Amino acid sequence: MDGLYATSQVRSYESKLIDHGIVSLDGLLSAALQAIWRHVQPQLKSHHKILVVSGKGYNGADGLMLALSMWRNGYAVDLCMVEQGGLNAQAQSLYDEIRISGLAILDNPDFSLYDICIDAVLGIGFNGQHLKPSVKALIQKLNRRKGICISIDCPSGIDADTGIVFDDAVRADMTIMLLLRKKGLYCADAFDYRGELVFDNCFLVYNELLAQVSPIDLVGLNRNLFDPGPRRANVDKRDFGRVLVVGGNAGMLGAALLSSSAASRSGVGHVTLCVKDSDRIVLPHDNTTVSLSGMSDLLAGSAINAVLVGPGLGQDAWALACLKCCLSHTLPTVIDADALRLVSTHHLDLHDQVIITPHHGEAAALLHCAIDAVAHDRFQACIDLHARYGVHLLLKGPGPIVSSRSEMCLIDASCAGLAVAGSGDVLAGIIVGLLGQRLKINKALLIDALLIHLHVGCYWEKQFQGRGMIASDMLSMIPLIKNQLSDGHYDTNN
Repeated sequence: MDGLYATSQVRSYESKLIDHGIVSLDGLLSAALQAIWRHVQPQLKSHHKILVVSGKGYNGADGLMLALSMWRNGYAVDLCMVEQGGLNAQAQSLYDEIRISGLAILDNPDFSLYDICIDAVLGIGFNGQHLKPSVKALIQKLNRRKGICISIDCPSGIDADTGIVFDDAVRADMTIMLLLRKKGLYCADAFDYRGELVFDNCFLVYNELLAQVSPIDLVGLNRNLFDPGPRRANVDKRDFGRVLVVGGNAGMLGAALLSSSAASRSGVGHVTLCVKDSDRIVLPHDNTTVSLSGMSDLLAGSAINAVLVGPGLGQDAWALACLKCCLSHTLPTVIDADALRLVSTHHLDLHDQVIITPHHGEAAALLHCAIDAVAHDRFQACIDLHARYGVHLLLKGPGPIVSSRSEMCLIDASCAGLAVAGSGDVLAGIIVGLLGQRLKINKALLIDALLIHLHVGCYWEKQFQGRGMIASDMLSMIPLIKNQLSDGHYDTNN
């Protein structure tokens, strides 16, 4: 897997490269220029008019080097400096060279005249504070124009550690990320601003130095499932596990039914439901049922392999009693939805065989903080949740994050079509369905569940050419996509 790094880790790695004599600072800038050229040059045509917009830091120095290189290679390029004072030493030296070169420097360019704009204003140096009015105005002008926009390392205005845009940010058609992958460009607002994300390591990969920092693993949407295992013909339903789904309080039966159906569709052999008033409602014939009074005996036996508690569970006394019963046994247990809020409200202890699957609101409830505190730093929220509860974790949202013990990884995907009621219930059902078959909680299982869920959502998003999927649409596609991902035959372009 590739790694994702904080900006502090990137700077530390750059310092290590210099301190170990591998490359000088000028050599590092030269390697960055060569990397940028590798990806910019194929976009350039001889008739293109190009504008490079540069800042005063190292990102600006990258832009200044690129502008000078393009000008010397005969391209029609102009330069716009956001600020002409306070430049760092490298940017100042390049700027002085440009001023005597003949390359045009414009204070207020007409953005509409340019076919390609290069954004080298802020890069990873921007850490979420409000933009200066002049910078914000420039970004807004850049975003209003037509034509290609290419950002160097990070679109200006994005916090490269969190992916959050507070004021505004450049909406790039392409972002050329250099040296190491910055974690903020794989989550939150970044998906709306980064465009095509191209990574170039500048041919400066030194594993002995990288081993001194701890990255977050990056998982691509195109990866197949982990270890699907051999298939046998001589089997019965017990070979594929049995799970218990607990939820479905009055008026909320649908959530539990979505989860139980998703578990079945993921391949588990048998699903038992515990829903309120099960003796007075008609349930699908695919499931057996158990009442709250009979649940403890069922869990104490050997029949159930894994438990999901929370979809449509509610917050009443029955719901709390169900959750406490589930937690009194140390079976692998997925806690989702209403059950997460009960854990927070009643300060319940969780055992080490628990998986929690919060969205931002539920994570905030678990941490007793504001939702914005979670949304504005999803990585820190995962660290805090693990520190407080010590369980396996899946934080939902753009760029979903998995934390299992001390390991953290992120799925490089966002699917707007999944933002619909019941989608989380389907995901929880997939998780418990896989858990019932594998009987072991680990990072690989949670990644697999997310990949199935995301591929199903992306499939329907393509079918509808946008939004319009409902959660029950997902159920029929789960086995097809799961089995094809297991075999390595799924075509993500379908």
